[in-house]
Amino acid sequence: MGLEDILQVITEAVQDATSFYSVADQLRKAVSDDPENPLLPFIYAFSYDYVEDPEVERRERWGPYAPMIELADGRVFPPPLEMIDENMIDAWTQVYEQSDSPIVRARLGDLLWLRKIGDRPDLYARSAISSNNELGGGNWNELYRAYCLIRAFELSREIGDQELQRNIVERLLMATQDSIKSEEPKPGVTLRLLQPLLDLTEHEQPNILNEIIDTSFEVYADNPWILDSLFNIKAKRIPDQKQQLRTRFDQVKRWIEEAENSDGIIRMHNYQHALEIARNYGLNDLADEIRRTIQGIRPDELDLKEVTVSTEIPYEEVNRFIEAFIDKSSLDKIRAEPLRGTALG
Repeated sequence: MGLEDILQVITEAVQDATSFYSVADQLRKAVSDDPENPLLPFIYAFSYDYVEDPEVERRERWGPYAPMIELADGRVFPPPLEMIDENMIDAWTQVYEQSDSPIVRARLGDLLWLRKIGDRPDLYARSAISSNNELGGGNWNELYRAYCLIRAFELSREIGDQELQRNIVERLLMATQDSIKSEEPKPGVTLRLLQPLLDLTEHEQPNILNEIIDTSFEVYADNPWILDSLFNIKAKRIPDQKQQLRTRFDQVKRWIEEAENSDGIIRMHNYQHALEIARNYGLNDLADEIRRTIQGIRPDELDLKEVTVSTEIPYEEVNRFIEAFIDKSSLDKIRAEPLRGTALG
């Protein structure tokens, strides 16, 4: 399969793609499991899992692109980016140069930037920024569009281009506002889009950011877990310690309210979460009040129910299991012929 054939297959794979993963799926359908298959480098490239949060352990271990699959024995798929050999890098470079697809140039340009290929690897980063920016306004679902904008923002900071960064910040602001105003708000998308903006220095942060956070409180008022994240964001942005404490007080009160409107074990869980926040931030009087409330909850108020599960096990299987402890010949037989599909519970 020559370069033109590879380009043709990839062009078809990206034509109706809904994510980078879907490109990898289409390429897998087009090839066998032959490790020498020329499409394998591209299956790898589009299978990487983008880890947008720089503080999570996976990001610290793998960088922005982690293997999609990690097995307990240490095997991963695709291989870590630093282990991709020169032949595959050359294949990525050739297809990148010949393709005008923003999907191809966003992912391959990013990977080539991270491997610092050529004399001007920053050109790959700039191309990836432009392509991710285009995908961020495309027809993918909101989450994948958010990932593209977040990665474009990261790349603009990595190459130190202030003008590019300001342009991407504007796109992030627009996307965040669109997410909040959506008929079906997706708070997970909103919070992800907010995070890069919060990572900016105080001087770099746009003035409208506080207004966006306040609007988010109104839009997600019925979702206590999203409000929890917003309270954390708000508290971190307040320089005055007393005002921070007031925000934490409001956060605890919101969980108390949620507990009072809940029943059974959910009520207990919400009170315990309120207690944890109160203790973490030194709201001792409030913590004592919550603790007394928890202690006053009777076991019958938790609405716990006993659940009994039964299963039938053939007598022969039970007998074989018992014989394993008293008859060596049976034990040897079991070792040679394991029990067939027998499970408890």
